[in-house]
Amino acid sequence: MQIKKDGKGQLYIEWQQAAGGYKRAWVQHREPDRDWANTPEGVT
Repeated sequence: MQIKKDGKGQLYIEWQQAAGGYKRAWVQHREPDRDWANTPEGVT
């Protein structure tokens, strides 16, 4: 599997799912301390 860049410079991987059918998934960069779910205070 290779990591490539799209036209916007974003990293993605691409693989063949079936004959002639390809899928892509983009690499996400996240801040480790950010609360993405907006959980209430005191909930872990």
